[in-house]
This record gives sequence, C-alpha cells and structure tokens, in this order.
Amino acid sequence: MSEGEPVTARKGERHSMHEVAFWSHDAEKRGPGRPQIAPQSFLELAQGVRPQIKSRRGLQNAVYALHTMATVVDEPDCQWLIEDVSGRDTIRAELGRLADKEDLIAIAKMVCAGKPKARDAVRLIREYRLTQSGRRRTVAEPHSIRLAAVLGKVIEDYRTRYPDTTDLDVWDSIEQTCDALRAGEQSDAGDAAGE
Repeated sequence: MSEGEPVTARKGERHSMHEVAFWSHDAEKRGPGRPQIAPQSFLELAQGVRPQIKSRRGLQNAVYALHTMATVVDEPDCQWLIEDVSGRDTIRAELGRLADKEDLIAIAKMVCAGKPKARDAVRLIREYRLTQSGRRRTVAEPHSIRLAAVLGKVIEDYRTRYPDTTDLDVWDSIEQTCDALRAGEQSDAGDAAGE
C-alpha cells in the first residue's frame, strides 16, 4: 500500500496511510486516559492484519507500525525494519508517531544503520519526537542519535564476542572514553590559547 493510496475499512470512510501521524494533533479537547489516535476504520484494519491483538492501545501501536512499514518499504536503507515482520514492531510503532514523513524516514535510516536493541531505539526516537514537539528542552541532534545507535551496536557486538563482559565493564569503558574525550578537549583548548 503506498502513502497516498486511500484505505477503506468501513463503507464510505477513506483515509490515506500518512494521516496516521497527524491524528493526535486533530483532537481539540480530550478526556481522561489515552486519546483515541486512529479512526475506527484503521483500528479495524489493524485488527484484520494482527488478529492476536485485543487491546485498543495494542491496535493503535499496530497502526503506527503499519504506517512506518508503508512509509519506508521502498527505502533501501530501511530494509532492516521490514525484514523481521513482528520482531521490530516496538521500534516501528515509535517511528510511526513521528509527525513528519521526512523525519520518519531519516530517523528510520539512522536506526537501521546502528541496529540497536528495541529499548535503545525507542528511547532515541522518543527523545527526538518529544524534542521536535517542544515537550523536551534539550535538542537531540540527528548526529548524536546516529552516534548513540552505532555505539550501542558496537557494545552489543563486543558483548557477543566476550560474553563475560559485565555492565560495570561497559560503564567503566564509557567513563574512560568520556574522560579521554574531555582531556582531548582541554588539550585542544590549551593549544588554541597558546597559539
């Protein structure tokens, strides 16, 4: 299904797949609890694709995941997200919440390049989304997101090769790296002042 192709789930109700990202912005006033993000027709469509999902929240997540797949299916750098149909739904659902299609594709490419664990990818995507919406004060730059994903992959690969590596070993190595980077910055600043 392409981005602009209309979806018909109930008689007379049609929506394009890219509308998914903007539903939460359309509600003027909402009551208690999570807002209903997707139109009922999209929830029914998700139920048809994933009949094992029973909760409304699960169906909304499925709609977001399907939206991501429809958006990145033709992107060669995003095939990692498409390969494992159900195993990466958490990442796809978080990507589907990005309001801008270009942001979704750019962040999806960064995530695919680093192939982080789901929790790490979701944290990075959510940080970016909340920063873009103004709900976070710190700005997560795309380069820092990409670097974090790559570093996560390096650590994961290292732990696969050396399984007795503890969390403490990882944190100690990260602290040593940070110390070395800070020392390099101080050295660079001292060199610049002496010139």
